[in-house]
Formats: sequence, structure tokens, C-alpha cells
Amino acid sequence: MARENTLNFMQIERGLGEALAALGEGGAEQERLRAGLVQVRDGLREASRETERAYLSWRDAMRVRLVAAKALWGELVAVQAEAEANGLQGPAMACDGYWRVASLREVARGWESFVEAQSPDDFFEQPSWLGRLEKSRRALVTALLDEEAALALFRRLAPKRRQAIYQALDALDYAAVLQHESRA
Repeated sequence: MARENTLNFMQIERGLGEALAALGEGGAEQERLRAGLVQVRDGLREASRETERAYLSWRDAMRVRLVAAKALWGELVAVQAEAEANGLQGPAMACDGYWRVASLREVARGWESFVEAQSPDDFFEQPSWLGRLEKSRRALVTALLDEEAALALFRRLAPKRRQAIYQALDALDYAAVLQHESRA
């Protein structure tokens, strides 16, 4: 269920702009308030940009991980088919799908062990199979590490954005109080 009365960044930024526009020419207090509002607005914009960049980077790393997992799955299926065509019955493909990375990695390790146990003298494809599986598995591990790093960065930056939002809301409250007092 959607929350009621939740402000988004655009509404907060518009509120800061309106507060700045509503400030008339005035004394030192008005100029301090204007400088504070500008600083808060710029801080909110920068925190939002950094957080959005980190979020998009994480989502892209997630996409790359899924592509790498799908490639490994494809290599496993191909090697299994080639092994069966050569009369070899390898380990079962006990994996729900390529998106379940932990079980996919286990299946890949099992197939790598199986292929390593085969003699290259009996099956000339053995080095090729092993190289393809290892290359795909390593690409997946690299993609996983990149995804974890991108998520860690996003988690580190998200509180900065939250803090910038709180500062902006506090500044808007303060500006509203001052405007109310100036009218009274």
C-alpha cells in the first residue's frame, strides 16, 4: 500500500525554490536564510545525483551478473550435450535456473570436477570443455564481486541522501516559520 503524504524529491526541491523566491530583499537574517536554503538545495541535488548514479550502477552490475550466469548455464548445457554425445553421463544439472547463482556455481564445480577426471587421451574435447566452463565460472565470480561492490556503494550513499532530505525539510520548516512571523 502506498504511503499517504509522502514528499518526493521534486516536491522538496520545488519547495526550496519557492522559499527562495519568496524571500524578499532584506537584512542579514534574510541573506543568511537565502544562503542556507541554497546550500541545502545544492546538497540535496548532489546527494540525489550520487545516490541515483550508485543505484543505476548497482542495477547494471546486477544485469551483468545475470548475463554472466546465463552464459555459464549455456556452457553447462552445451558441455552436457557434448559429453552425452560422446557417451559420457555427467553429474545431474540440479539447478533451478541460472538466476540461482549459488546452486549454479555448485553445478559448475561438479561439472568441472567431472571433466577434469576425464582423460584428454580418451576425449580430445576435455581441455576445451574445462576451459569453457572455467572461463564462464570466473566471469560470473567477477560479476558477483562487482555487484557486491556496487551495492555496498549504494548502501553507503543512501543515508547521505536521507540526511539531505531531512536538512531540506528542516530548512523549509524554518523558512515557513520566518515567513509567518514576518507577516504577523
